Amino acid sequence: MSFPFPPPLRRLCAAAVLGLLASLGCVNNQNGGTTLYVYDQGSSSVLIWNDVNAVAKAASSGGTVANADKQITGSLMPTRLAWGGLAIDTNRNLLYLVSENGTVTVITQVSTHNGALSATTDIYQFTLGLTSEQFANAAFGQATLDLSSNILYVLETTLDGRQTRVWRLSNPNAQGYNSTVTPATSYTTAANNDTWGVGVAAFPGGNVFGLFGNGSVVYDGLLNSYSGARLRYGVGGTFQDTYPDSNIIIGANTGLSSSLTYGSLAYDAQNTVLYVYSQGSSQGQVVAFNRNQFPSSSSQFNVAPAKVFNDAAGTVGSLRVLSHPPTTDVLLGASFSSAPTGTDTGNGSNVLLIWSGPNGVAQPTAAQATLPGVTEIRGMAIGGSQ
Repeated sequence: MSFPFPPPLRRLCAAAVLGLLASLGCVNNQNGGTTLYVYDQGSSSVLIWNDVNAVAKAASSGGTVANADKQITGSLMPTRLAWGGLAIDTNRNLLYLVSENGTVTVITQVSTHNGALSATTDIYQFTLGLTSEQFANAAFGQATLDLSSNILYVLETTLDGRQTRVWRLSNPNAQGYNSTVTPATSYTTAANNDTWGVGVAAFPGGNVFGLFGNGSVVYDGLLNSYSGARLRYGVGGTFQDTYPDSNIIIGANTGLSSSLTYGSLAYDAQNTVLYVYSQGSSQGQVVAFNRNQFPSSSSQFNVAPAKVFNDAAGTVGSLRVLSHPPTTDVLLGASFSSAPTGTDTGNGSNVLLIWSGPNGVAQPTAAQATLPGVTEIRGMAIGGSQ
């Protein structure tokens, strides 16, 4: 049964109050830090560290990371979280957990919880499309939230990579218990003729970045042709599909993989920097592009990254998840312990990669932290003070 109404009124009222206080700049992490949320597939739970900088400091000094400050469990937690399927709404105190099958689990008042959740007051679910409306033999992937416009973006890609799209859901907090979002123009954005969609990142104001492994040949205004992996910037949530193209980065100089089958994006809104990992890339590591490197004209597609991360120790290797908070300059990553094969989308590890202050460092180097109590990192979200 589908219920048209959003979660109980008292929760909406509380969220509204928090949102109002947030807009006034006076809702803060009670511990003064930037909260780190990690989804552990092994325990089907969310582990919470109150200060990501403390985790980063312990990792960089070779020390032991402290146990999580809190752990959230419950019967409605995802059976299998999508890779990168975690997004935090600090304005409304909501945590979105997207499963590989398109079920979206919402934890309300997330900063107040510790322990098992009540399925009647603390957590609810809705679904991205009926099974018949989703791609066949597909898995949902990275999720990202545009806080400024309250838009949730979720990637969906078939396991053979041939079909891909980005779900664009406005006001996701208004979805009711057990409701189903029908895929329509207002909910999804096509990725042109691109294939192997592996990454998505929100740009404040209703726009979006996408990372795709392949697709149709792209021509610039000089009739130069480009193929292979490409980054796109979608204006108004729509990826352009006209000649000559624009807002695309593609070509041999970009360092993107020529055989991309997985990757991830993270956007630093404060410094307008897009962080990119593409498996099998010629760079073999994380790269960064400035927002202004996405050309509004059509003759500058093949651009080199603004920054290439240092990975002399080979720590990145098979990176699967990237995450960057809106207000703190720290980049987090997590890798495979086993890569995808056939219908299996792979398994994660319990090792967190942390780049502190990546925007201000010429060649950022990752520190590694083994997170206690974690078996398999599938998603991360970082919420800063509002």
